Amino acid sequence: ALGGKTTNLRVLHNITDPEERERLVSVNTADDRTLFFDLLPFELGSVLGYKVALKLYTVPGQVRYDATRRVVLAGADAVVFVSDSHPARESDNRKAWDDLSKTMPAARLDPAAVPVLVQLNKRDLPGAVSQEAMASWFGLAPGAAFPAIACEGVGVLDTFIAAAKLMLERLVAVAEPQ
Repeated sequence: ALGGKTTNLRVLHNITDPEERERLVSVNTADDRTLFFDLLPFELGSVLGYKVALKLYTVPGQVRYDATRRVVLAGADAVVFVSDSHPARESDNRKAWDDLSKTMPAARLDPAAVPVLVQLNKRDLPGAVSQEAMASWFGLAPGAAFPAIACEGVGVLDTFIAAAKLMLERLVAVAEPQ
């Protein structure tokens, strides 16, 4: 919760669709927190003769919305875990990561097959935890995560491109034998 998932989608929408031809759909609570999901449709064109359209979703981070996360994650072809760099959020980050590790199989997603990327958001915070320390929280190799300051647009497009690339590589590998 409050890691910057919705901000990432809003910034990505502003970067990729400045004229707002596609609509960003957000279902929020009264205090502007994500209740069910945010949705951003995204057209990639043609890949191997197939029209490729992405639907980018965020899931609510609050613990009480576990069932919602499972429904939204079902059928995902890639996952971006947005973490918060504030030192006080270590426990929340670790709990959310553990929750994702449990939710993916419950949503019939194989974490070994579905690309999972980690974004280290809010790198501009005073006293932000080092990228190396944060990567260790998630069992990542140094440099495997994507640093970001989503509210400024820093790292948002890089994270999206990396996720889309890994997702497409996986789908092409699955499709090529056919």
